[in-house]
Amino acid sequence: MTQQPIQSAEFSTLAWSRTIKDLHYQGVDGELVKMWIPNGSPSKVYEYRGTFPVQFFRIIGTDDAGKPIKELAAEYMPAGRLQEQLLIFIADPASQQNRYRLLPFRFSKDEAQENTYRFINLSDFPVFVKFGSERFSVAKHSEKSMTTGITASGGQSIAMAIQVSEQPNDLKLAYSSSWSVRSGRSALVFVTNEAGVDEQIEIKKLYY
Repeated sequence: MTQQPIQSAEFSTLAWSRTIKDLHYQGVDGELVKMWIPNGSPSKVYEYRGTFPVQFFRIIGTDDAGKPIKELAAEYMPAGRLQEQLLIFIADPASQQNRYRLLPFRFSKDEAQENTYRFINLSDFPVFVKFGSERFSVAKHSEKSMTTGITASGGQSIAMAIQVSEQPNDLKLAYSSSWSVRSGRSALVFVTNEAGVDEQIEIKKLYY
């Protein structure tokens, strides 16, 4: 049997709906790492060294030998260049074991400039965005970044996104809001809802 290679990965985490406090991972050194997966902004950077995929699990008890009993909650298989990733944990309502689906994308707080706004489209549909006076499209599974000058007192800008379905001339409003533009870095993340029901897109705003 071929032994799997030991590899390394770095990632931060974000919960789509509510903070997750009960997940762990375990690397080649055997140490159990308890995770804090926040809802509002990305977590600290976690470092993993072990075999792929990375498994995230709950501890639901101990066996007769005192070893933890693990319940798998999600798996992450890094692909391509191993740059730092943000893993979004989205609860799978169809799962009987409280599993999560993971949506990874390239993310590093250290690389982001101040007053940068990212429009990250992880959905299966393109979207049109109106941000202040700017209008642009973001293809599916891609992103666009913008830098905006902000006065000391901050200000308001309008962010609006419209998804495009597979049907010709079929536009559906996915998001419309008065977005408070403030000093710092933020992003809108677009994802297709579970199973692509009614071709709807769900959206999350995050600050980092």
